[in-house]
Amino acid sequence: TLIVWPSEESLSIEYSLSNDASTPVQLQDVVIQVPLPEYCSNVSVDSCPIGSASIDDSGRVLNWLIPFARSDDSASTNGTLEVNFTSSESGDEQQEAFFPIQVKFRSSGSVLSGLDIGQVSSTADGSSLGFSREISTDGDISVRG
Repeated sequence: TLIVWPSEESLSIEYSLSNDASTPVQLQDVVIQVPLPEYCSNVSVDSCPIGSASIDDSGRVLNWLIPFARSDDSASTNGTLEVNFTSSESGDEQQEAFFPIQVKFRSSGSVLSGLDIGQVSSTADGSSLGFSREISTDGDISVRG
């Protein structure tokens, strides 16, 4: 599960890795990329207890790097990243500007065989939103809100 909570001057990203099968899911070199709108300035990572976070050279993409996540390892099953920024915009349009989010990873197992995105929900009221998905065999996933 990947949850992104944009607000007027902060962004919270949470992940949770779970697996119903008896074989644990193991991911390596997980990269979660979130676009940063042009109206965001003074971007700073407030909290990143798992992995590392950085802003790319253009200042327009937040990269959260998680070296290892395993569904049966409580230390890597869940993670949260908190980012603060100064914004000259507000409202729903501001929140939509943090999409599409890209997730990239490697896995030595057959994790892709059952991987799917079932739903994208509004953070405002929980209603289901339309979205597209692209899953490729190299493990890249892109969600567009």
